[in-house]
Amino acid sequence: MAGRSANSPLDVPVIGNGSSAAPGPIVPYTPGSSSSSVSGAEVGEKTVVETIRAAAENAMYVGNGGSSAEGAASSPQPAASVTLDPENPVIKEEILKMVAAYLANEGYTASSMLLMDEANVRRTEGRRAEQRSKLVKKAIQEGDWAEVEKFCNKSSIRSMKNFLYCVYKQQYLELVDRQEYQKAFTYLTKKLKPFEKQRSHPEEFKDLCYLLTCKSIADVDKDWDGIAAARARLGAMFTSLVADSELTDAATESSSQEVPPGRMLQLLEQAVAHQINSCRYRPKVLPPISTLLRDYECFVLPNALAHQYVGHSSNVKCISFFGPDQQYLVSGSSDQTVRVWQTGFPTADFLLLKGHSARIWDISTSPAGGMIASASGDSTVKIWNVESYLLELCNTSSARIECEAAETLSLGTGHSGHERDVYCVAYHAESSLVTSGGYDKTVRLWDVGKGLLTRSFHGHEASVTCVTYSAQGNLIISGSKDNTVRFWDMVSGVMVNSLNCVGDVTSVDISSNGLFLLTASKGNSNRLWDLRKIVGGDSAKAVRLYKGHQNTATNFIRASFGPAASLVMSGSEDGYAYVWDRESGAQVQRLGGYTGIIYSAVWSSRQSTLATSSHDGVVRTWWYDETKPIEYQAEYRD
Repeated sequence: MAGRSANSPLDVPVIGNGSSAAPGPIVPYTPGSSSSSVSGAEVGEKTVVETIRAAAENAMYVGNGGSSAEGAASSPQPAASVTLDPENPVIKEEILKMVAAYLANEGYTASSMLLMDEANVRRTEGRRAEQRSKLVKKAIQEGDWAEVEKFCNKSSIRSMKNFLYCVYKQQYLELVDRQEYQKAFTYLTKKLKPFEKQRSHPEEFKDLCYLLTCKSIADVDKDWDGIAAARARLGAMFTSLVADSELTDAATESSSQEVPPGRMLQLLEQAVAHQINSCRYRPKVLPPISTLLRDYECFVLPNALAHQYVGHSSNVKCISFFGPDQQYLVSGSSDQTVRVWQTGFPTADFLLLKGHSARIWDISTSPAGGMIASASGDSTVKIWNVESYLLELCNTSSARIECEAAETLSLGTGHSGHERDVYCVAYHAESSLVTSGGYDKTVRLWDVGKGLLTRSFHGHEASVTCVTYSAQGNLIISGSKDNTVRFWDMVSGVMVNSLNCVGDVTSVDISSNGLFLLTASKGNSNRLWDLRKIVGGDSAKAVRLYKGHQNTATNFIRASFGPAASLVMSGSEDGYAYVWDRESGAQVQRLGGYTGIIYSAVWSSRQSTLATSSHDGVVRTWWYDETKPIEYQAEYRD
C-alpha cells in the first residue's frame, strides 16, 4: 500500500487498509458503532449523547481564518479550477495504467492483464492513425489530392470539414495559377460553392470567382508565393490540426513510463486532503476515511447562534439553501413574499419576490440553483427565475431588487390547477419537473418548461401536505392529513406502495443513500422507516421514533436529515429545533429559546450551517463555536 506524499498539504489517513494519521483522545463518531446502537435506556442514551458531542468537539472552524460568528456563514472562497483535461489521451492512458497497477497489487492479476490488453489494442490503433497522418502530409506536399480528400472524409476530427475546404481552395488556386480556367471554373462550382454559406466571410467566394478574370493570383493576393509554399502552409495547418486532436504522439511517449508504486492511492489521499482543507470545519484529530463516493464532510453539531435575518412581517413557514455553494437562503412567509438572503450577510434581503396573494406554505429550489418554486394559499405554484437578478446584485451595489409577479410563471389556475391552498412543492432532480400537493387531496406533476400539467395523482382522502422523491427519481412520495404516506410511479401514475396509520403527516424526507424515509406527524411523532422493509399497508413498522419536540396543533412542523447522515432534526412548537442520533433516537442537541414556533430546520453541508424558520418572522442560522459549550445554552431575547 502507498505511503503518504511528502508534499501532501495535510497528513491524511491511508485509504483502504491504512490507519488513521495519529492516535488521539477523541474517537470519531460513526453511525452503527456499538456506542451509537445503544438502546434508548437512560444510561445507554447518555453514552450515545456523550459520544456524539465528543465527536462534535473534534471540529475546528477554519472557514475565514478565525472562529467568529460573523464569519461562520460567509461564503468560502472558491478553489482554483483544475486544468486537468479528461479528454487528453495521455491522461486517459495513465488512468488506465494506474487502475491496472492497483488491480495487480490487490491480487486481481487476470483483470489487470485483460485491461492492459484492451488498452494496448487502442494504443496500436492510435499508432496506425499517426502513421496515416504522416502519409497524408506527404500527399499534400506531392499534390495527391485524392488521398488527402479520402482521409478527410473518413476522419472523426471535429474541424476536419473546415480543413477539407482549405484543401479544395488550394486545388482551385493551383488550377488558376496554371491558367487552367475551364477546370478551375468546374471545380469552383462543384467543390467550393457548397461551402459558400458556411464561411465566416461571405465575400470570400466572390473573391475566388474574381480570380478567373485575372492573369495571375499574385495580382489579387499579394501573399501568394507559389504552389510549393502554399502546400507547405497547408501541411503545417494539417500538422497543427492533428496535434490538437486525439492523434497525438504524447500517448506513445507516456506508454513507456512506469507507474510509481501506489500512485493511485497517493492521488486519492491528496484528493481527500484537499477536501479536508477546503471544508469550513477541519477535524483536530483525523478520522479514518470510510468512503470515496462522497466528498469529505467534517462532523459538525451546531451549538451557537450565527445570524438573524430580519425582514418578513409575518411568520416564516419554510426555508431552503440554494446556489452552487448553497450561499443563499430562501424564505417563504405568511406576509405573501419570498425573500432571498446571502448566507452570512443578514443586514438585508437580496431579492424580494412579490406576486402571491396569500401566505407561502412551501418553497423548493432547482438543482441548478437558478429557479425557485413557491406554493401558496392562493391556489398557485409560481416559478421564479432569479439567476440573472443574482448576477446583477453581485455586479452592482444595489441593496435589493424587487421581482414582481410579472417575473413568475403561474402553474395553478382554474381547471388544470389546484383548488384552494397548495401546501407543498418539490423540484425534481430533472429541473424541468415540479411536483405539488394541496388542500384538494391531489398530487400534481408539472413540466415547468412548458408550463403544463403532466399528470395528476388521486387517492389521498385529505389534504396533501408534503412531497419528495425516491433516490432513483422514479417515485413521488406524498404525505397527507389522511394518516398515510403514498408512493406513486411517475410514469404510470399508479400508487405502488403506502404507509398507513402514520398520523397527520406534516413532512417527508429521504436519506442521502435512499434507504430511509423520515416522516413528521401530529402527535409529536417523528419516525424513521427502512424502505427495504416496507411491504405496504398497516404491517410496516418504524425502525426508530424520535421524541422530545412538540407537533400537535395545526402547524406544519417539518423534520429532515442532518446535520450529518447520522443525525435527524426537526422544528417544534416549543420554539426549539431538535437534533437526534438517527440510530439510537437519543436527543443530542436543542437549539432555540426564542419567541414562537420553529417550523423547520434545514442543513447546508457546503456552508456547514443549520437554518431555522420561526413564527416570529425571523430566519436564524446556527454554527459550531468551539469557544462555547457543546450543549446549547438558550439565550432569550426580546
